[in-house]
Amino acid sequence: MSTSSVDDENADAALPPMALLATLQTATTVWEGLRERREGRDPAGQEAAGTARAYLDDAAGELTRLHMQLLMAKVQADRASPFGSEGGSDEGEEPAEERSPAAGSPAAAARRFDLLMKLRRTDRLLHGAHQRLMSLYPAVSEELVEEARHCQGELSRLRNVSSAGAPPSDDASLDEALALFLQRLLSFATWTQREL
Repeated sequence: MSTSSVDDENADAALPPMALLATLQTATTVWEGLRERREGRDPAGQEAAGTARAYLDDAAGELTRLHMQLLMAKVQADRASPFGSEGGSDEGEEPAEERSPAAGSPAAAARRFDLLMKLRRTDRLLHGAHQRLMSLYPAVSEELVEEARHCQGELSRLRNVSSAGAPPSDDASLDEALALFLQRLLSFATWTQREL
């Protein structure tokens, strides 16, 4: 049995739990929003400076961790690319260079799903950070508040391209866009920690 078929079997086993995870995360997000509204808290309202700073400090740390996870996911995807070290098996499979990229394989689907879930978490953190920065303005720089908004916009474009299942020819542009976003995300997280 080749390495790629073992990966495919593992990915097949991972797909139902990943779908459950996505459902649970969505339900949790909705539940948290309802709970906040029942408690009378307006998610778009201004927060106390101490609460906003504590959230931003936690969010900056979490964004840094997500940056590393996204970077590792990118490295893993690059290693699994058809031009990586994986070749065909001894069982007569085509060499990796002759196959289309593993875009349709369960392993690729699992990697794409993982990427989308991490981008979704990053989006929620950036949204919360932007709201808290608005609560702290003018104690924080206007440029930092705008950078949070720009990061959200760039992430939204990246998620749209990524979730659309870009054809293999667009994988290079997706990788480049992801690399640029990751640099911007780390810069934003560091800047946020420095200003707090």
